[in-house]
Amino acid sequence: LKEHPNEFSLYPPLAALLETPQEKTQVLLKGALQALQQEKTQVAKELSQKAQVFSADSFIDNLITLDLLKKQGQERELKAHLLHLAKAFEENGHTKQMLQAYKMLFQIEKAPQYCQKILIAYEKLQKPQKVQEWSLTYLDLLIDKKKWKQAEKVAKDALQKSNQSIFLYKKLEEVYTHWKG
Repeated sequence: LKEHPNEFSLYPPLAALLETPQEKTQVLLKGALQALQQEKTQVAKELSQKAQVFSADSFIDNLITLDLLKKQGQERELKAHLLHLAKAFEENGHTKQMLQAYKMLFQIEKAPQYCQKILIAYEKLQKPQKVQEWSLTYLDLLIDKKKWKQAEKVAKDALQKSNQSIFLYKKLEEVYTHWKG
């Protein structure tokens, strides 16, 4: 493969000869990257899918699949794959990987549910500055979507944890002005 890296049919048999899942994944992903460089997206997709069998819980190993979906303009599949990864990481207690997946989802779609998951992750990771930043982002999203009851709860929770109480009181005032009239 060093002399003929574009012989894509050789990557799966070579991977089968290796012992550890990490080694198998590495060979298959190397082939997928080579295929992407040659703009052979179908080959890259097949090799990437084979690699996922050995590395389903690795965020790094899934980046090639995500990149492939992005390059193919398959936003719906990209979001579905990211959401699947995020939930799997959450179920397995991999908070950092879950955080990465939800942040990528949030970049695609500014949805309150993703923001909430990011906030929860930062709380678990004990990052108070990030908790404060994402509380405000979450609060702004809820206000924009006129979800007053949720916005009130987020504002009150943030007030208990924050040192920026004046700004949060202004946000809470905005919630009450619009929600309660």
